[in-house]
Amino acid sequence: YGDEGYEFDTQEPLMALNLYSDIYNSNKRIIAAKPTTEAILSGNLDATEVPVGGSGDETDNLSDIADTFDKNAVATPPAPPPAGPDGIPDDGQENFAPHFTVPINVYDVLGNEYKITLKLWKNYVYEGDPEADPVIPPQTSWYYVIDGGSNAAATEENSGYIKFDSKGKIMNVAGFETVKEVTIQPNGSTGAEAFTFNLNMEQLSMYADDSSVKATRVDGYPPGTLVTFSIGGDGIITGVYDNGRQQPLGQIALATFENPAGLQKVGANQFTQTTNSGDFKVGKQPGNDGAGVLIPGTLEMSNVDLAKQFTEMIITQRGFQANSRVMTTSDEILQELSNIKR
Repeated sequence: YGDEGYEFDTQEPLMALNLYSDIYNSNKRIIAAKPTTEAILSGNLDATEVPVGGSGDETDNLSDIADTFDKNAVATPPAPPPAGPDGIPDDGQENFAPHFTVPINVYDVLGNEYKITLKLWKNYVYEGDPEADPVIPPQTSWYYVIDGGSNAAATEENSGYIKFDSKGKIMNVAGFETVKEVTIQPNGSTGAEAFTFNLNMEQLSMYADDSSVKATRVDGYPPGTLVTFSIGGDGIITGVYDNGRQQPLGQIALATFENPAGLQKVGANQFTQTTNSGDFKVGKQPGNDGAGVLIPGTLEMSNVDLAKQFTEMIITQRGFQANSRVMTTSDEILQELSNIKR
């Protein structure tokens, strides 16, 4: 035993420590689900799309969309923007196919997955007012709505507008916020309550190129089961789960001695401390306080019983030689049989 009060009995077999489930780590064989709190979008919206609300100060043929989109969604600052519609009406919805859709997978606190869809329409192009003081540049609005999918419903508030300036950059102004709080209401079969997450659209742009918006980062994940683990140079044991997540299971602590060369071999790749080596100090993090680092996937000479390894090599070699001689003898017997037949 050393100055830390730990004791090692060479007569007792080593006991394995269950890193997956013990009084310190609880159960780490299964990682719990995490609900989605944020979804970040990035990409481009095609500036060449024809706006459903027209452009300029007046529009033609708006009778079919008067109740669906507000052509003045891009209001002249500083006038307040009009309230957005609650959603797409059922009547005539086929006439307003989205200009672009973005699939997004989100999760509730139980790990249920919801395949929601962000639907986008180019709404209206405001041509600006060069005579105003200050000059009002052109602006373009897009309307969006969240479709909750088959096992959930998006609330009526999950719709709104975003706006781009004349350089194709998204604008964060009142009524056209770039971060939208989305509420998802699961149906009764999932057993989960409603949850909210932030839909971040700050990285969107609008240029004359194909629309390419996608969800680049969505937090939250379903529950997962441990499939393998790895050990880093710092001694941290990291578990890898079938849901793509990773988490630390524990860390290997190293013992240090004032004089490691003074340790005495006791067989079976084990060493014991001596007066020459000094007492051991445990709990050292690899790479700190004079402790070495771990090199996973390698064998250290001090951990290899050379005599045993050489013995096994000799046995393997002799076995190979014996098998070779058996094959040679069998071949000679076959040759003799062939000669007798002749």
